[in-house]
Amino acid sequence: MAKVLIADDDLFYREIISRCIQSMGHELYSVRDGREALRLLTREPFDLLILDVFMDKMSGLDLLLGLTNISETSGASRIPTIIVTSDDSKDTEQQAREAKATFFLLKPFHPDTLATVVEQALRSSNAPRASMRSTASVAVG
Repeated sequence: MAKVLIADDDLFYREIISRCIQSMGHELYSVRDGREALRLLTREPFDLLILDVFMDKMSGLDLLLGLTNISETSGASRIPTIIVTSDDSKDTEQQAREAKATFFLLKPFHPDTLATVVEQALRSSNAPRASMRSTASVAVG
């Protein structure tokens, strides 16, 4: 069982993602923005992050970039991260790549696709990151 943190300002998607994560048997924490996620991350260890790109107070990409900088400076291991967004621009995908996201998943997505990406992301924390591209997600690490 993994400990998963979801940060998404859209209640609809938080609920979809939450149901999927819970049905997989993982422990779930859910917040509305990057600052709330950061607060939790300073108190609790997590096995996986699922971050929306555009949120109030702190974007998912800003949060991930900050966490990546901290892990590179301190030598701490990075938390596998799935970036979710409805923005299918190459620029946003490139920003996710630069922030070292594990996967980039476009909304809307099917819960089965999310479940597959979650399992791949969790496995990636124990193995070298692979590049894969499908119509719904991109491994960017």
